[in-house]
Amino acid sequence: MEQNQNPFPVISYQGPENFCDREQETERLLEAIRNGRNTTLTALRRMGKTGLIQHVFEKLKSKKGIKTVYIDIYPTQSQADLIRYLAKYTLGKLDSNHIKLMRDLSNFFTHLRPVIQYDPISGAPAIEFTLDVNYQAEHSLDQIFSYMERSGQNIVIALDEFQQITEYKEKNTEALLRTFVQRSKNIRFIFSGSHSSILQAMFSDHGRPFYQSTDMMELGPIEHEKYAAFIIKKFAESKRKISQKVPIVF
Repeated sequence: MEQNQNPFPVISYQGPENFCDREQETERLLEAIRNGRNTTLTALRRMGKTGLIQHVFEKLKSKKGIKTVYIDIYPTQSQADLIRYLAKYTLGKLDSNHIKLMRDLSNFFTHLRPVIQYDPISGAPAIEFTLDVNYQAEHSLDQIFSYMERSGQNIVIALDEFQQITEYKEKNTEALLRTFVQRSKNIRFIFSGSHSSILQAMFSDHGRPFYQSTDMMELGPIEHEKYAAFIIKKFAESKRKISQKVPIVF
């Protein structure tokens, strides 16, 4: 494949060398994780909250005994969807030995059934989960969180577009999740989303289950001067020039 000539890759997180600023925000999230606090991160779309989370997770890679999990729950429509997503993206990362993990999961879970599927192109194995029709959400969530706790690993889970749970037909989802989040000893959460007003209400209204349970953090735009300097630097790395007089609009 021909080498990418674009000095500004915009598809997904491209590593720290292509990440602009956000130093204070990165340290704030890391500090919350170090001190066992959960965080609610809000931002307008295209403001870079997902990139920030992935940048923080990149920093955590060097820490032994920490697993990081990013889950975009925007496609979910029900508690059953949420349970399958949680199982797929968390349990599958706790052990690189898929056969051992499958055996452990099969012995541990009542209504969640793990199945190994193989990527048709790469052949890489991945674990998918199905739910029995007679599942109980509380029981299934209890088993997922208990399994993660039992693993003995420190886990950081980012649930992106977290406001999606307010769209579920099951109206007890907030209270149900709050129960398991509150009792988790080795799991830290980043609840993020682009609908600030909904997330603010979820975590700031006295009558809601998640009331004042997290640090609230709103992500604003990067300072113009820092972004301009980053752009000039990336142009120079690609052996290109851009005049500082060129107006840069964000």
